[in-house]
Amino acid sequence: MSDHTPGPLHLREVGDAIEHLCPGDENGQSILTVVEEGGIKFAAVYNDADALRLVACWNACQGISTEDLERYYNTGGGIDEALREASLRSHVLAVQQRDELLEALKEVLAAVRATSRTPSTSIEAERELDLIRAARKKACAAIAKATGCAN
Repeated sequence: MSDHTPGPLHLREVGDAIEHLCPGDENGQSILTVVEEGGIKFAAVYNDADALRLVACWNACQGISTEDLERYYNTGGGIDEALREASLRSHVLAVQQRDELLEALKEVLAAVRATSRTPSTSIEAERELDLIRAARKKACAAIAKATGCAN
């Protein structure tokens, strides 16, 4: 297999009525073209080595925002610094989610403990149901935030 296109790639605007960004080498030569087969449009990379590198880089940069990648490239910080920052950001979010879930779980446990005996009055029973409803609401909100799914 041939080598990938050397040097940094650059984006340039192309198109007729609608302008699109097209990646190309430093001489302005595009590394891909748009093809239509069976009514489906897709980008076909001219060089298989470029396609392999594009997918490898894309996958290696999961979790790093495009803004961070551009900033580190433009300032010379490099991918290692971008990876460290993305990892730190992910860690902070995970700790925040853990804390929210732990707080919700503590409330559920407190509600269960409060209702583990038979209430002596209807007012007491209503108060216990309110505790359970509030704990359930907080737990559902924390789980939805952590998973991205509504309960």
